Amino acid sequence: MLPQNKQLLDAAESGQLNLVKQAIQGGADINAADEHGSTALMLAAIFGYPDVVKFLIGVKADVNMKDKEGNTALIWAAKSGNLGIVKYLIGIKADVNMKDKEGNTALMWAIRLGEVNIAKWLIHAGKARIDEKDTCEYTALMFAAGFGHLGIVKYLIGAKADVNVISRNKGRTALMLAAVGGHLDIVECLVEAKADVNMKDKEGNTALICATKEGHLEVVKYLVETAKADINTKDNNGNTALIWAAKNGKPDIEEYLKNYIQKKSYIQKKELLQEYIYVGVGSAIGLALGMAIAYYAGAAIGVCIASAVVGLALGGVAGYVIAEVKKEKDRDPNIDVATALKNVFTTQPLSENVIALKWK
Repeated sequence: MLPQNKQLLDAAESGQLNLVKQAIQGGADINAADEHGSTALMLAAIFGYPDVVKFLIGVKADVNMKDKEGNTALIWAAKSGNLGIVKYLIGIKADVNMKDKEGNTALMWAIRLGEVNIAKWLIHAGKARIDEKDTCEYTALMFAAGFGHLGIVKYLIGAKADVNVISRNKGRTALMLAAVGGHLDIVECLVEAKADVNMKDKEGNTALICATKEGHLEVVKYLVETAKADINTKDNNGNTALIWAAKNGKPDIEEYLKNYIQKKSYIQKKELLQEYIYVGVGSAIGLALGMAIAYYAGAAIGVCIASAVVGLALGGVAGYVIAEVKKEKDRDPNIDVATALKNVFTTQPLSENVIALKWK
């Protein structure tokens, strides 16, 4: 390496602007790199010398040049938490979406290291692509969810990040990564943003199974009780969350899941009995009304029987609908009857429900 080039790199690394200028005047290559591929601009960005950065840009240093690992000056500034330099480099149009050898952008690095303000600036002012993927197809949201950065997760969701992107290596989503890390607040945030709670990774694990394996009881409770995750879903080897709780020695989760299953079974039996009662009473009333209306209208016996049959069917349907509306009200006491009726008729076709009830 030429002496003047070494002088330039040493001066940039130590933030000595006068020596940087001397090296340039002495014929140093503005884009000279050390054994790691780092230029003077990168070194100034790493160690946080904005005056050196501005001077080097002014004398035409290559702002998008990469070192041997694929890092640019902007990526290094983001990694190092130097917000002022990040702002400046964005202002002079550094490419915010350039990637290192692992496919990481400046935004991804800022998120991995918890640099919330830098991440926000890259998105807002730099227009960084929020759904860009690294070599394993992880997105910025996945990094934020996995590393537990709630503020960044909220910001990315607000910027319309895709909450259901699947990684290439393990097939995981942001929700699964948050569940693995036990980040309950982030799990809640993602579920509220319509993350699919029952999506599976390449091994068949759901967010619930992931949380169970790692022993995160509060996350398990939230996914089961609030997010309505399917407790009976199996992975590729036929293991449910309950089986994994037993296998991995998580007695608190095992006990909770057993109790929940037993409670749910009791409630289902109780609801089924209520459905039978409502349908039976409705059918009986419909039968009596149908027969009475036709009889008092002076209809022939055949018409009376037909009217009774129609009344029987309509009464049974009415009884079933009343039972389902009651269940909706039990689940959510604040729901109005109109919304409850809409849920009954849109969750599953009524005719299918009646048939299912008949054959239970």
